[in-house]
Amino acid sequence: MKRIYKDSEDNIRVVSIKTSFTPPEDWTFVGDVENEDIPTNKYKNCWVDNGSGGIKIDLPKARVQKENEIRTERDRILKLTDNAFLIALSKAEATTNIEADKVLLRDMMADVTTDLSSKIAATTIDAYDGFAAVTLAGTYE
Repeated sequence: MKRIYKDSEDNIRVVSIKTSFTPPEDWTFVGDVENEDIPTNKYKNCWVDNGSGGIKIDLPKARVQKENEIRTERDRILKLTDNAFLIALSKAEATTNIEADKVLLRDMMADVTTDLSSKIAATTIDAYDGFAAVTLAGTYE
């Protein structure tokens, strides 16, 4: 069993009932909840009061979090394509495939945003692979 509070910035805080914890004065008691009723920690920053003493995941916030995770990975791969491009140039090798991959990576976020907007549960948001529709010509690691 856990005790749920909302802090002054409306963030959800979960505290074990077994601890001798005194919440700060600016925290509001939301309710008590069983451990199995607490959503996944992955979207902890997206937790909100469900209005009946429990927690739910704010799906718009979860979509933004997932989009940011995909964007971070996309940016990492873009940096690798930049390196591959410079190496190919220095060796006077073709860069056409690398350039095409860079365009795909730059343009993919519009599709990611559209795809995520249709996800109506945290499990489908979490399972979404923004790279599934992107087939790169090269391998960048």
